[in-house]
Amino acid sequence: MKKIIFSIILPFIFVLAFLSCNIGNPSQPNLNETSDGSEWICATSNADFSTREHFYCVSFNNKIWVIGGVSNTGSGDENKNDVWCSSNGIDWSHVSTIQDLGATNRGGAVVYDNKIWVLSGNGMWLSENGIDWSVVTKACIACPQTLSKVIDSFNKYSDKFWSIGGYNGITLNDVWSSVNGVDWELTTGNADFDARFGHASVEFNGKLYVIAGENSPGNTLSDVWNTTSGVDWLVLTINASFGSRKGHEGIVYDNKIWVIGGEVLVGNDVWFSEDGVDWICATGNAEFGGRSYFASVIHRSKMWVIGGRLHGGGRSNDVWHSK
Repeated sequence: MKKIIFSIILPFIFVLAFLSCNIGNPSQPNLNETSDGSEWICATSNADFSTREHFYCVSFNNKIWVIGGVSNTGSGDENKNDVWCSSNGIDWSHVSTIQDLGATNRGGAVVYDNKIWVLSGNGMWLSENGIDWSVVTKACIACPQTLSKVIDSFNKYSDKFWSIGGYNGITLNDVWSSVNGVDWELTTGNADFDARFGHASVEFNGKLYVIAGENSPGNTLSDVWNTTSGVDWLVLTINASFGSRKGHEGIVYDNKIWVIGGEVLVGNDVWFSEDGVDWICATGNAEFGGRSYFASVIHRSKMWVIGGRLHGGGRSNDVWHSK
C-alpha cells in the first residue's frame, strides 16, 4: 500500500520541484515577454554608482551602461566622467572614466556600428567595449557659433548623427547632422517646431520625432513632430494627451513610442502611442516615483528607469524595470 501511495505522490513532488525552480526572480526580467508599462519592479534602490541626473545611458553588449552625469558633493554639484555597467541592473561595475568628458547636460549617447558614441559639451568619444575610449573630436559640436550650447537631443537616424534644439542663453530650434561625428552640417537653423530644450527625440518607423520640452521659462510644451529629412517637420499634435512637460524620457519599445515622467504634475506617469498622435496612459502613478532628467533604456526586453532628479528633492541612483 505504501508503495502505491508513494508512486502516486512522487510525480507531483517532481512537478512542484520543477515549478519552484522556474519561478523567476522578479528582478530578472523574462527575455521572452514584453511589458504593458503598467507595473514596475525595483532592481535596486541604491546602485553602486553615485546619485545623479543628466547622465547618458545605453544598452550595449548585453549590459546597461551609465556614463557621466551631474552628482552631489559636499560643496555642490560635480560633473562626473565615470562609466558603469551592469547585466542585470542590480550589480554594477565601475569600468572606466572618460577624460575631459565635461558637462553631460549637453549631448547624449547612442549605439551605432557596434560602438558607443558619446557627445558632450567638450566633444565626442567612441568605444568598442565601453572601457577604452577614443576621441572623435574635441571641436565645437553642432553649433559653431557658441561653445555653450546645451544640446538636449542626440540621435542616430538615417546613417547620421543628429543634434536638435537646445539652449545657449536662448532656446533654439536648429537641427544639425553629421555622418562621422567630426563634420557637422546645419540642416536647418529654424525648424517648423518652436524652439525648445528639455525635450525628447526618438527614431520610429523611419522618421525622427521631437516630443514636448520647454520653450521659455515656465512654458512647457505637449506637442509631437516628425521628419524624414530634418528640414521639413510635420506636426502630429499640439496638445498630446500626456500633457506639457520637460526633462522626460522618450523611447521606442514594442513598436510604440513611450513618454515617461519628467517635470510635470506627477512625474511618474507612463504613456505610449503607435502613431505619435493618439496617446494612451499605461499608468498615471508608476512605482518608481516622480522624477526628471533620469535615463531610460531598453534592455533584456524591458523598459528601464534609472536615477534622475526626484520630485521630492535630491537625486537618485535607484534602478527600475517594467514588469
